[in-house]
Amino acid sequence: MYFFYRMLSYGALPFALLRVLYKGIKLPEYRNRISERLGNVSFDKLSDAIWIHAVSVGEAQAAIPLLMALKKRFSHLPCVVTTTTPTGSELIKKNLKQGMYHSYLPYDIPFAVKKFIKHIQPKCLIVMETEIWPNLFSELCKKNIPIVIVNGRLSPSSFRGYLKIKGFISKVLSKCTKILVQNENYAKKFIQLGAERQKVIITGNIKFDIPIPEDKVEAGKKIKKEIFKRKKVWIGASTHEGEEKDLLKIHLSLLKKYEDLKLILVPRHPERFLEVYNLCKSFGFKVHKRSTSLYPKSEDFNIYLGDSMGEMMMYYAMSDVAFVGGSLVEVGGHNLLEPASLALPIVTGPNIFNFEEIAELLKKRNGLLIGKDLKEVEEYIAELLFNEEYRVSIGRAAKEVANKNQGALEKTLSILMPILG
Repeated sequence: MYFFYRMLSYGALPFALLRVLYKGIKLPEYRNRISERLGNVSFDKLSDAIWIHAVSVGEAQAAIPLLMALKKRFSHLPCVVTTTTPTGSELIKKNLKQGMYHSYLPYDIPFAVKKFIKHIQPKCLIVMETEIWPNLFSELCKKNIPIVIVNGRLSPSSFRGYLKIKGFISKVLSKCTKILVQNENYAKKFIQLGAERQKVIITGNIKFDIPIPEDKVEAGKKIKKEIFKRKKVWIGASTHEGEEKDLLKIHLSLLKKYEDLKLILVPRHPERFLEVYNLCKSFGFKVHKRSTSLYPKSEDFNIYLGDSMGEMMMYYAMSDVAFVGGSLVEVGGHNLLEPASLALPIVTGPNIFNFEEIAELLKKRNGLLIGKDLKEVEEYIAELLFNEEYRVSIGRAAKEVANKNQGALEKTLSILMPILG
């Protein structure tokens, strides 16, 4: 199976490069750093690097507090953070300090993986959530370099896919030193895939421990006070194609009853900012773009388009009610803890399989409303916007869940410390 996978990875390389070039048409960041996908590194050679891999924005957010904590304890060691997407890359680059380095993860092809490992000479690889790369894991194992999966989780689709090749995946997982998972459900799934029971440890979800960027929150509160004043504001956060149209329909409907209502719309992917702007205009809305200025020159707009990266907490702080995207389409939802940490009442669509555990915790405590369809989503948003007592109670419950489930970061560090020596 390993031989077959290696041959397959080489055969897939031209298609992977074409895919990156195609994506680079809309987002040049993809093609500008294509050499990094082949194991070439822009920084000088390192030794004994603590290597953290965080595929995209969600994983990068969880990786940042872990990165800072590890750097504080091992200040003499370099830290390397790899990502796969430009959005994850941008978030990491904004948080790099002295002794920290960033690159895209090389493709899982032996020559690229070997080149990258030789350049950074890692002391350990820490994989955020679940990124299982057979060639990478095999090369590290040959060199006796520990591999630790942190904040581990398995989406239903990933689990089903891995089950089909369980024999192979169990061999790959055997190369891990530890597998630290978010809850018992994920622990059972990893064990079912063949992970050794003694290696799987439940540590909780690090995302509960992500610090709140107070500067962004204060900026958001200031805008809300000075620009929105007493107007009600709701946010459509991390939206995907198809969702913006649905949310704009909801906004049109709500404006018939509440003409001063404002919507903050924040698309998940930056390459869609212009597309979403044009969509808003096609509905007849007056749109203020964040990229034009932080503060609108007048109050004469219906939509505040969040076409920027790394400012989601500011947008949440500007809002009264949060709709979290990726949930009206088959994406599986996005981070519910950011609005919860600000005591915002949260509404989602039915597709939140990527955040089942967090959603269940919030729902049990009445801190989350899950609409079964667009009509119910609209009803929940309307009720929260214009029933202050209900809005405050839902938001308070969400914040309590966020506060009570902290502590995973310290548990994770206590296990990593002896591995890192």
